[in-house]
Amino acid sequence: MAAIYICSTETCAGKTALAIGLARASAKRGGKVGYFKPVSVVESFQGGDRADGDAAFAKQVLSLSESLEVLSPVSLSRTRPGNKTVQPELLQRIKESFAIIARGKDVVFVEGPPVVDDGGEGGVPAAKVVEAIGARVLLVIRYKGDATVRKAAEAATILGQQPAAVVINGVPSEQVENTKSVIAPAIERDHAPVVWVLPLERQLLGGSVAELAGHLGGAVLCCSNNVDATIESVMIGARSFSTGLPYFSRKAGKAVVTGANRPDIQMAALETPTRCIVVTGNGDPNALVVERAKEARVPLIKVAGDTIETVDHIEQFLSGARFRQARKSETMDRVIAGNIDPERLSEALGLA
Repeated sequence: MAAIYICSTETCAGKTALAIGLARASAKRGGKVGYFKPVSVVESFQGGDRADGDAAFAKQVLSLSESLEVLSPVSLSRTRPGNKTVQPELLQRIKESFAIIARGKDVVFVEGPPVVDDGGEGGVPAAKVVEAIGARVLLVIRYKGDATVRKAAEAATILGQQPAAVVINGVPSEQVENTKSVIAPAIERDHAPVVWVLPLERQLLGGSVAELAGHLGGAVLCCSNNVDATIESVMIGARSFSTGLPYFSRKAGKAVVTGANRPDIQMAALETPTRCIVVTGNGDPNALVVERAKEARVPLIKVAGDTIETVDHIEQFLSGARFRQARKSETMDRVIAGNIDPERLSEALGLA
């Protein structure tokens, strides 16, 4: 049985997507797979629910039988002072949960905390977790241009060892060849083999319309049964109707943000592929706009803030969007199938 510990030196690098995507790919090839997130880091324990969202999503899409308490046994809070002294009882809890998950499995994909050194603040550093479960480390680096190489060195310092393999994720299409020919060899020379260079896939970056409405504290005025679509970008509706159509046609999968007093802008956006329209200023859109939105099945979200403030909030939302959508799993399946080198991955990580 192999255990693969997937970690990164920064948040939103693609750990969950990779863990679940690899598990799905391995299962399709006939392997018996498991998922494990030993250390969950939450902002606060207030509210009583300590269940890890990534573990809950993995349980759903991978049809896992283990309880969430087993899939993610240790929860740490960012708002509570940490104890950097190694906590043997927490490591023991992790070992016991892992033993349950690993039973009868060929491989278990283990997702690290948001940042690789997060666990160290609570007495369960990544190096100790890796040692306790006998895992090999797969480091995910979010593409940062020339600085990408430095991320591998940072991870090796925190872990106290070199990773077994590296994935460079989110590479813009125009930088893929340079990444393969220059950046990847530099990482391989000093650290570990780069088993994948994964291109930027915008469908993996976005969040759903429902998640956006919740993030903004907005009210969904119509089409509440069509809020699962993924938002990939945001556009400001600040053009006149005569130029609106060409402007809004530039992007698909978008959220359009505009004032409630601009029905011309809203109608123009509704004639192009639009996931939702965010109406700012706490005003109600024109009744004709509402009817057209219903016809196009495009949700209207009403918020109190102004347009510029709302766009800033949406950009923050998109930068931290999670992987917890079924359609994103399907997109990741395609990304892995189109970029995977099974032999190199298996050799680096000791997979059968």
